[in-house]
Amino acid sequence: MYRPKEMNELDTAATLLTPTVTDYCGTPKLNYPDIGPTVYCNWKSYGGTETVTDRQLTILDTAQITTWYDPRIEKGCRLRREDGKDYEILGKPEDINEQHIYMKFKVQRVEENVRGAVNG
Repeated sequence: MYRPKEMNELDTAATLLTPTVTDYCGTPKLNYPDIGPTVYCNWKSYGGTETVTDRQLTILDTAQITTWYDPRIEKGCRLRREDGKDYEILGKPEDINEQHIYMKFKVQRVEENVRGAVNG
């Protein structure tokens, strides 16, 4: 049976935040709770990618996550790290070999206007 090598290092704890949808003036709005179940995972960060758009600095911080299979983890959910930063799950998480044992997915955090407006 296949076991990803990342499963040997599940040393990052994150809180799973599952959104609820409310109707706000006819438009669906996602609300994320402040608490949720703890997920232990292997967190491989790829650093941030800096871009300047309309004289504002934006950082896209991405990571690859490997963890135990949990059907509550879906596209659109967020993971909150212990430092308080929220990362949104991109795409549908991969159920490795469709065995419902391990899963992999990518997360992203967008930080806008990091140092104020860019000169020029």
